[in-house]
Amino acid sequence: MPRHNPKGNNQHGDKNYPADDVLHAALVQYAKERLTVQMKLDRLREEYGCEIKPATLHNLQVKFDIKTVRRGQPPREEQAAAILEVVELDHAGFRGVKTTMATLALQGSLLPRDTVREVLRLYAPDKSLGRFPGAKNRRRDRTTLISVGPDEMHHADGWEKLGAQALMMGGVGIPAYGYTDQCSSKRLFIVVVPNDRLQDVIVHVHLDFIQYIGGISITHVVDKGTELGKALAVHGAIRALAAPNLDAERFPPFVQISSFKNTPAEGGWHWLRNFEGYNLHDAITAGRDRFNALDDIQFCLFYWIWPPIVQKALNEFSETWNIHAIRRQHLKANPSGYTPNHVYAAPRSLGLQHCKIPVSSEIVAALREEQELTREQALGFCSASFDEAARGAYEQIGSPETTRDNAWETFFTMLPVLRAFYNGRVPEKAYVFTI
Repeated sequence: MPRHNPKGNNQHGDKNYPADDVLHAALVQYAKERLTVQMKLDRLREEYGCEIKPATLHNLQVKFDIKTVRRGQPPREEQAAAILEVVELDHAGFRGVKTTMATLALQGSLLPRDTVREVLRLYAPDKSLGRFPGAKNRRRDRTTLISVGPDEMHHADGWEKLGAQALMMGGVGIPAYGYTDQCSSKRLFIVVVPNDRLQDVIVHVHLDFIQYIGGISITHVVDKGTELGKALAVHGAIRALAAPNLDAERFPPFVQISSFKNTPAEGGWHWLRNFEGYNLHDAITAGRDRFNALDDIQFCLFYWIWPPIVQKALNEFSETWNIHAIRRQHLKANPSGYTPNHVYAAPRSLGLQHCKIPVSSEIVAALREEQELTREQALGFCSASFDEAARGAYEQIGSPETTRDNAWETFFTMLPVLRAFYNGRVPEKAYVFTI
């Protein structure tokens, strides 16, 4: 805002700027997504009702010292070091240029595409060649998806690449369940769950998701799994309450299709596996030879340590995915060439419309009360008593920062402390592991 006109008043009327901290956070987010000037103006208008000109946007970015790929770049050596730090963490080697750029953006480093590509080519050539077209089998052909706007259709699915069958560690596993918006490809919600095959688990995840986004889509799309019965019944009841005038035959509340056709959800798991799934699998199974799932203390401690680490990776994947631009595809009916965040937040700038059906928290709470299991029983990985014991053991060993790469070290350091605490007694497992 001009120094001599702090309120921004001129012949064009009042300027309703959000608070400086809010505006700063918004501009930083737009920079992470590498939005164009026009996209930033669209987002400011859609999200904050702020109508400004490109020159004003430029002044605001200068005022808040918003970094861009052209301004405020560190020396080339520091850029290369930042890129290589990301590469070093990608043991499986499936993160390409765009994913690396998005990961760096989340860390506050907005580096030019050419720089990232060149560093990957020079210092990680084997990983680049492994992603080159022809290095893997071609994907199957897909049919075109068409949507009128965000929240018209949400696609949900479970992810079991870290499940019990994938880990083969005596029955322990950390599956996940996630939701994707069809129109924008935005990863709306992904959470670890103790069991993605139990109806009582999925129904509480679904209620959490509705509470999180504040509504439902016009149509909810899932596969034909038997674990979905309660969740679909709840979803149908919510649709009837929140949108009673919406024709259920023309706009069904939910649709069940084969997993192969549930591409917005299923396709996302491929990118998650490449982003961090392989790395997590390798890190968890590295303890396979020492871990004993039949030992109740080890069983409980596994679920105390690993789910938060996996959830952190899921959050990072969602954030990274949502700020990267979808590859422009001229034959694609839904938007491409934009970030999922942008399409979801500013659909009108692309000729689309918001379709979310608002749902009150009171409706969610009332339906949750009707479930056979409480949320804590369905979604808890550890019992309250073991959580308290584990926290005490963790503090006793100095509360070390625990990451994917040192989790087993923390695990086996805590184990004797917990053995001494229980002194032959059997720890209480989470309720979901007892049914």
